[in-house]
Amino acid sequence: TASATTVIIYDRAAPKPPVVSISSPNTSPASVNSPNFQFVGTVLNVTTKSQVTFLVNGQSTTGFTFNPSNGSVVSSITLNQGVNTLLLQGTNADGTDSKQVTIVYTPVQTLQAPVVSYINPASNPTNVQLSSYPVQASVTNVSSPSGINIVCNGQNVTVYSFSNGLLNFNLNLVQGANVLTITGTNTAGSDTKTTTIIYQP
Repeated sequence: TASATTVIIYDRAAPKPPVVSISSPNTSPASVNSPNFQFVGTVLNVTTKSQVTFLVNGQSTTGFTFNPSNGSVVSSITLNQGVNTLLLQGTNADGTDSKQVTIVYTPVQTLQAPVVSYINPASNPTNVQLSSYPVQASVTNVSSPSGINIVCNGQNVTVYSFSNGLLNFNLNLVQGANVLTITGTNTAGSDTKTTTIIYQP
């Protein structure tokens, strides 16, 4: 009788599931004022781009680069106005990992210079027969009454109402030509419109 014994040692490699991280944006939610954004993330323990999934607002995209040597994922994306969700995911034989961030895109509001236009009187010059005349004008891109200046016959008009871009006041006319000037001013500029109201009783 003869016998032999052999010992086989199986060392199973430790599992290495993906590890996902996002460095740009570095906060969530992130607030930006430009629609163009460069996303930067990392997916470790994967070797090919096919093991990486990148979702922009729920839609899968292949518009990203993957560097297998360091796991970096870079994508230049165009954001929608409002809330945008970005999800980066990695998958291999040992598992799946993902990270999600939110970016809020709010466009910069460019202030426009004021625009003054007369509603009443509607023509220039205007002939009237009453000494009290109601004036109404539109003054856009001005937020407060301090941005309004009214001059009639060289005298400042200080009693008026201004709301939602509409300016209203009454003029006490002198006989003959009454020259009225309205100016709207903000940090972007100013606009001045002049009209003549002729009072002949």
